[in-house]
Amino acid sequence: MKQSYENIRKIHRQEKENVELIRLDEDFFDSLPEFVLEEKSKLQDMRNSLDDSVVRKLNNIKSMLEDIIYSREKKIINKAILKTKNNEDDTKNMTLDEQKIYYKLVNVLYSYQKFAKGPFEGEIKEDKPRLTKIKILQDVPKFIGTDMQEYGPFEKETEIEIIEPIAKIFIKKGIGKDLQ
Repeated sequence: MKQSYENIRKIHRQEKENVELIRLDEDFFDSLPEFVLEEKSKLQDMRNSLDDSVVRKLNNIKSMLEDIIYSREKKIINKAILKTKNNEDDTKNMTLDEQKIYYKLVNVLYSYQKFAKGPFEGEIKEDKPRLTKIKILQDVPKFIGTDMQEYGPFEKETEIEIIEPIAKIFIKKGIGKDLQ
């Protein structure tokens, strides 16, 4: 479809007012170079005239097209992000070229998520501390261990299983005897 200034203004206004992408003719982007060339040609023809409305019009066209493109880019990027979150395709009102870009973005985002979440994939396993069986050689009051857990109190001659770091301390200080 051949473009017009009025059509571009209408698209610009609708794109700014709507959260969703508005429907464009499939050849919208392909028709722009021809339209811009025609407008520039008008500018050349009116160069000798004192009327600067054509220059303003051309600058307005450029500004509106930049806004349309930027707005659609943001909407397409947001749709790609949502696709990676809820796995629902939403290519409504995208041109075929925009759909290609959308799917490329989705693939890039999935690759990024795979990279960023890689260390967290799969089952998260807690490292359970190794337990050591020892015999308590003297009474031990309640205490907070190296793992910030509360232990005790333990009575003399009691056999217990306790985490290895604490068992090593007890054995080293003569408070416990290794039974393994």
